[in-house]
Amino acid sequence: SSSSSSSPSAAAVVSTHLRSRARTGEILRAEAVGIDVLELRAGMIIAAGSVSFTLARDVAARLPFLLRPPWLRSRQQPVALADVVAAIDFALQPSTPAGVYACAGPETLAGDEVLLRLGLMLGHRPRVIDVPGLTHAAAARALAMFTRAPRDVVAELVFGMTGDLCSEDPDIFDAMVGHTRQPFA
Repeated sequence: SSSSSSSPSAAAVVSTHLRSRARTGEILRAEAVGIDVLELRAGMIIAAGSVSFTLARDVAARLPFLLRPPWLRSRQQPVALADVVAAIDFALQPSTPAGVYACAGPETLAGDEVLLRLGLMLGHRPRVIDVPGLTHAAAARALAMFTRAPRDVVAELVFGMTGDLCSEDPDIFDAMVGHTRQPFA
């Protein structure tokens, strides 16, 4: 049996990408009659190949300044790839109950904190300029020029920053005795 998911965040209401992810889980749980479904929900996965991580890393590496609109303070819980792999392994165990689980990193960070930390890891600290009127659409167009991430996906990721991306679902790591999640850095 599967549990019901929490209500969509403000970000999920605006972002086609986040709505699609939530809807896929809903369909799987509704259509899998007689089959236990376990859904893991992760935000930014800290790894090569993760489009959201690529976008953040490229922006942190290439921009000498960070234009910070208020919505860049929306919060998220980036998770390391090694932790995601451990969560998937745990989810595949027959004793793991079905349901919807967050697969979240150990820290809750604002989007600007993620970019500033990545900048420091890359050897520089971008200058922060507050821009209260910067829209998601304008930011998406500008950021697409500074990243290798696909333009259409960049737009969806930016629109997803309308609100906090922290899950209210139980965290899979709470059930994983002895597992210590990797910090963002």
